[in-house]
This record gives sequence, structure tokens and C-alpha cells, in this order.
Amino acid sequence: MQPVRVMHLRCTSGDISGPDKTILNSPFYVDRHRIEMHLVYLKKKIDGNFRIPERARRMGVEHFYYVEESSQLDPVARARVGEYLDAHGIDILHTHDYKTDWWGWLLRRGRSRLKLVTTVHGWGVINTFRERLYYQLGKIPLYFFDCIISVNREIITSLHRIGIPKRKMTLIPNAIDCQVFRRTTSPPGAGMPIHVGYIGRLSYEKQVHVLIQAYSRLSNHPALGRLLIAGEGNRLAELQSLVDRLKLGDRVEFLGHVDARWFFEQVGIFVNPSLREGLPNTVLESMAMETAVLATPVGGIPDVLLDRQTGLQIRPADVEDLTRKLKWMLEHPAERLAMVQAARHLIATRYSFRHRMRRMQQLYLQLMEDAPYREAVRAVPVD
Repeated sequence: MQPVRVMHLRCTSGDISGPDKTILNSPFYVDRHRIEMHLVYLKKKIDGNFRIPERARRMGVEHFYYVEESSQLDPVARARVGEYLDAHGIDILHTHDYKTDWWGWLLRRGRSRLKLVTTVHGWGVINTFRERLYYQLGKIPLYFFDCIISVNREIITSLHRIGIPKRKMTLIPNAIDCQVFRRTTSPPGAGMPIHVGYIGRLSYEKQVHVLIQAYSRLSNHPALGRLLIAGEGNRLAELQSLVDRLKLGDRVEFLGHVDARWFFEQVGIFVNPSLREGLPNTVLESMAMETAVLATPVGGIPDVLLDRQTGLQIRPADVEDLTRKLKWMLEHPAERLAMVQAARHLIATRYSFRHRMRRMQQLYLQLMEDAPYREAVRAVPVD
């Protein structure tokens, strides 16, 4: 029997982000006799920092392809993606963002047997008319998809509110491999300087400036180490300027892109002050690595970050609240240690990447049988 051929289609730029980690790892966690995965990326011609192909090569991804595009709906690039679909006999097209949702809908024309699946990873912060327009237009193709996967309940609620039937939606949260994300050194304890860190995109909605301001207020605290900021984005120069104005140049380090496992070995406290999220892999990774977490309760974060049990929740855009809770975390090593141990247990038992991919495989197989996928909305089950 031929395996079900699934093609992931994703548009991104620069280096790997949370959704890309999930996509690139997915082929290694399915039964290859039943599921054959193909990963196809859209690359802007002007993007000189596109690193996904190199990542895929180093990981040993078997079926990887990327297409250069010159515009949002580049017909030549779309035709090349369609040729790939046909040449490899793709059964299911799995998209991952506004643009590829539209492309998926367009590519289905003339391919009536092609099943459409999308994962909604989260909504960005809407600040401009253009962003608002993209946000509204981006939801239109979803009415024509066979299955919509959400990484948190908030997304399911918002889509149901605009008329997407719940029978088309299922909750499959992000997950990680806890055998990969495992600390090799002990978490910092009492009397040790605690480095604080952020890793992720440096954009407005991530609110990294709030972390820098809170860190500045505590810069003389005897338990506080350095502030390590990893990642790239359009706010990098602005954040560097803020560090200079606050005279923190000898205490704050911008690392660029680094390995997440290495990063979480360096820091004792990870802060995610974002305004909007789906369910960020960085929060799951930090919890698995026994790094204490402070994060805003947005998107799917409250499902994993149980306040004062597996970390501390902070109010969005509130420097004073973050300062107070960061100080508390520094001054309570015993409670901090208990939280990181509870967090590691939660991720290992309920957010296993292997179980996530079993559910994905089940979904793909049921789609090909035209069977409804109606698994209860819940977290990934115990490993």
C-alpha cells in the first residue's frame, strides 16, 4: 500500500522560528510506511538571510524543496509548487500561514482530490490598516479547508465566532522532544548569579524593551547576572539603542541566532513578555530545560504556565509588574527550583512531540478515509 503523501507549505524569512522547528522535525516522528512527508518553502528573492534549506540539509530531511517568489501571489512560483504537487502525487497539502492558506485554496482548483489542512499558529499584533486587511483576508480561505489545527483554544473560539464550523477544527498544541531538551548542568541555586534571557523574534509584539527596562531597575541586585538576548528582527537596532541609553552595555549581550539548547543552559530565568502568542516553543523548551519562566498569559501559555506552580505569569506591557516578579524569582531559590521541576514534569508528560505526531498521523489517515476527526479538545496525552 502506498503511503499517504503530505506536503507542508510554509512562507517565512530569515532563520528558523517556532513553526519551522515543528515542520522540520515532523518527518522523523511519523511511520514512514504510512506517511511520506514533503516540506516546501516559499522564499522571497530579496531575502539574503534565508537559512531554512541549510537547516533541513543538516537535519537530513529527505524531501525538501523551496521556491523563490517575487510577489505575494507570484503565478510562476505558484505554478512551480503545483508542478511539485503533481509530480510527487501529493494527497494532503498542509499550510501554515496567511499566504500559504491562500495558495492552498488556489492550488486545489483542478485538483479536487487534494485535501487541505492548515495549522493556525497564532495571530500577530494588528497595528496598521495593512495588517488589519491581511488579518481579515487571511481568514477567508479557511472556510474551504478540510481541517484546521489550532495550537490553543483561543484561536478555536475566534474562528468559530466568524462561522468556521467546530467540526472542522481540532486542538493539537505545540510539543517538544524532552529527550532532546534536557539540561546537562544543574539549575542555578542559592548564592549563584542568575543570568536572565530572551530568545525569539525581535519585533514589536514580543515587547523585549519591557524586559530590558525591568532588568535595568534590578541591575544592582546581587543575585542578578547578565541579560542575554538571542534572535533577530526589525527592532534590533532600537533595542540596542535602549541598552546604550540605560548604560547597560556591559551587562546586556545580543547573541543573534543561537542553538536553543545551548541558550537555556546559560540562563536561569527565561522571560517572554509578548503581547500575542499561539503556544511558543521557547516556553516549552525552557520548561523542559528546567529554566524558570516568567511569561504573559496570552494564547496557549496559561495552559502550561500555571502561576506559581510551573512559573510566574506577568502582566503584558507592565514594567513594574515584571520587575517585581523577576526580583521575587531571584530571591526565592527554593521556590524557583520547585517550579522548574514541576514544569519539566508537565512538559514531559503532557507535551510530548512523539504523541503530537501520532495525533497528526491519525488525522492525515482519517482525512484520506473521509472520516471526521473529532478528538476531544485537550492537551497531548501522557507519554
